[in-house]
Amino acid sequence: MSPSFASPAPSSIELDRLVALFHAGRYAELEVQASLLLGKFPKSGISWKLLCASLQMQGKDALCALKKAAELLPDDAEAQNNLGLVLQDLKQFDSAVASYRRALKIDPDNAEVWNSLGTALQDIGQLDAAVDSYHRALKIKPDYVEGYNNLGIAFQELRRQDDAVACYHRALKIKSDYEEAHRNLGVALASLGQLDEAVASYRRALEIKPDSLDTNRDYLAVWLYHPETTPEVLYEKLNSFAVRMSAGLHEIDRYFPNTRDPRRKLRIGYVSSDFRYHPVGRNILPLIGCHDRSKFEIYLYGNVLRPDSVTEWFKSTVTAWRSIVGVSDQDAAEMIRRDEIDILVLLAGRFDDNRPLIAACRAAPVQVSFHDPVTSGLKAMDYLITDHGLSPRETKEPFTERLFHLPTFYVHPPSINMPGVGLPPAREKGYITFGSFNNPSKVNEKVMALWSRVLHAVPDSRLTIKYQNIFGNESLRRRFLDLFLTHGIEAQRLDLVSASDSGEQHLARYAGIDIALDTFPFTGSTTTFESLWMGVPVVTLLGDHMVARWSGSMLKKLKLNELVAHDEEEYVTIAQGLAQNLDHLESLRAGLRERVANSPLCDEKGRTRQIERAYRWMWAKWCAEHAA
Repeated sequence: MSPSFASPAPSSIELDRLVALFHAGRYAELEVQASLLLGKFPKSGISWKLLCASLQMQGKDALCALKKAAELLPDDAEAQNNLGLVLQDLKQFDSAVASYRRALKIDPDNAEVWNSLGTALQDIGQLDAAVDSYHRALKIKPDYVEGYNNLGIAFQELRRQDDAVACYHRALKIKSDYEEAHRNLGVALASLGQLDEAVASYRRALEIKPDSLDTNRDYLAVWLYHPETTPEVLYEKLNSFAVRMSAGLHEIDRYFPNTRDPRRKLRIGYVSSDFRYHPVGRNILPLIGCHDRSKFEIYLYGNVLRPDSVTEWFKSTVTAWRSIVGVSDQDAAEMIRRDEIDILVLLAGRFDDNRPLIAACRAAPVQVSFHDPVTSGLKAMDYLITDHGLSPRETKEPFTERLFHLPTFYVHPPSINMPGVGLPPAREKGYITFGSFNNPSKVNEKVMALWSRVLHAVPDSRLTIKYQNIFGNESLRRRFLDLFLTHGIEAQRLDLVSASDSGEQHLARYAGIDIALDTFPFTGSTTTFESLWMGVPVVTLLGDHMVARWSGSMLKKLKLNELVAHDEEEYVTIAQGLAQNLDHLESLRAGLRERVANSPLCDEKGRTRQIERAYRWMWAKWCAEHAA
């Protein structure tokens, strides 16, 4: 009797049975049967592919099976693409790109794979290549709504907002109820300063998907820039958001095992998406670097989608780094609980990809909001850190948190190897140049009207406005020129600069500015500091809530109260007075950098000690209230 040998591959009948299980939605059974078949035919690529499908549909880890399927099916575009999708989800972007390129070599007319390749290239910052991939996808599939949406996102990152807006409109023409395109259109319009139009887009998106966290966050953020916003309106919107968005979350447990000793070494946790080259990252960097490690252990919970060299610095200098990318708020809170964090500091609230809702789960005994210019609206957020310049004792701005006032809120590492401070450019030009390098979202029609009054008050003066390369968008240029013209300011008095400068090149542009004009109600912060560091005084209008007082708080710490206006008339008078006294302007400019360097704004160690004392006070209070 001749020996029998297993066939090299399963029969079509056996494979059809597996396919039938998949179509029937019997994924657990499919996993079992596919595994059994692979025990007999371990090199059956189709069986591996079906096993992958069963695992993915059950939410199980399928990476090993995907790799095996892609290896055994080198000519199967779907297998290569599926591997790329999982690798991308795991943030293995280079490997994902390689998988997508293998799939496209097999099937170059697959629009979905070109789209996936574009998203992976975008994830690693190759924006021009991503744009090309999306164009390839749309050439193959002209009605590909996701392709237009993703192309719009890439254009936004390139500051090509006009092109982005066109993409979103094209997507919505194909699919009018596409919530993500409505939201992204809102983001693009807000960046162009079209705030009312942005609000309308966000509202349409929320009609389609009321519980969208991203849309709700963007919708709330736009109100911080809107000139008609009042503290009461902000509070109502933020409180409503917090109640709705935290409804699905629950406090893990009221009991904490943390030792109730007010003098012991504390574990401080910071949560942020901005542990990178970012204004918040730069402002928190001195604090993390200067913390007294004999008294504090520092844990960072990073929701950093694109780590950079600054991220690596943060990782290298703390007790522990935890990535919470892709981790739910509830699971992140559990992670923080396991680390037995005593005080959890949530940075920058609803901006960027930050995670304030972790606080709703009561992840730590004491929870603090920091670098957020407005209330979180969360009942579980215990404190908000501010100073008396940002939140005076008589403030009528409502908060759900208890305010903790530092002597000084703002701190910035002194810039080194930067251009020097020269004479006011008016000495050479013969006329005053005002300037603003703020985000156009902050330059609303009321701001332009007031700046126009300043230009009328100072004959022959000019105004330079720049924000990265965004004025390369014709709609933005035309909007600014038209609005200024309605106030009698002609185009030849305006210089709308579009340039992708390095940090040093950006700061060097202040050499062409005599006086900086601040925005309102959302005033400058990083831009104000940079201007002052480069010797350019900033004229600001003090508002009635935190977001409207950043610049004023800084200027008062420099004892430059004379640059802080309390109404529009005073704003014009201050700017005009500076312009009319070049000797004073030159003297102020010459000593401004030294004044900033020697001020509390650059006292990194001093401010760290202040914050540490604040943490110690908060902890002692909690211990007293929760004594055994």
